[in-house]
Amino acid sequence: MFNKGRKKDTIRFSFRPRPEVPVKKVQLVGDFSEWQPLAMRRQKGGNYALSVELIPGPHEYKFIVDGNWLV
Repeated sequence: MFNKGRKKDTIRFSFRPRPEVPVKKVQLVGDFSEWQPLAMRRQKGGNYALSVELIPGPHEYKFIVDGNWLV
């Protein structure tokens, strides 16, 4: 999931793991990072989030959860 970030030209990506599946590490990868993983931070409530500065236009991305790539 993504939302407009607080700062101009930023997008906030968030990932909500299923409660019954323990998660240790979540990363974001996309064309904006040249497919290099960016660490997401665990938030209160268990979600993971990261704000990324992006140029306008469409972008491709995926989440990596404990080493598994997810669409």
